[in-house]
Amino acid sequence: MARKMKIRKFIIDTSGVLAQTASKRQRSSTAAVPEQCAKCRFYSEGTKCRAFPEGIPKPILNGSHDHRKPYTNDRGFRFDPVP
Repeated sequence: MARKMKIRKFIIDTSGVLAQTASKRQRSSTAAVPEQCAKCRFYSEGTKCRAFPEGIPKPILNGSHDHRKPYTNDRGFRFDPVP
């Protein structure tokens, strides 16, 4: 009799730690959002925040731009850590 095997999916989080994820939605949102965004008080979910309600630009998402500095059309919001 054949047994079904559970497939577990893993990702590497922004700190480099291997983490098991439970769902596709969780994997995609965790992988797409840098640590700086996830720790910002203006971040909402997915790739949206108060500075970029239509979506966070790729240079910020991929880490090539530090959003503690101004970015075009950020509406005056900058990275501000969650207290």
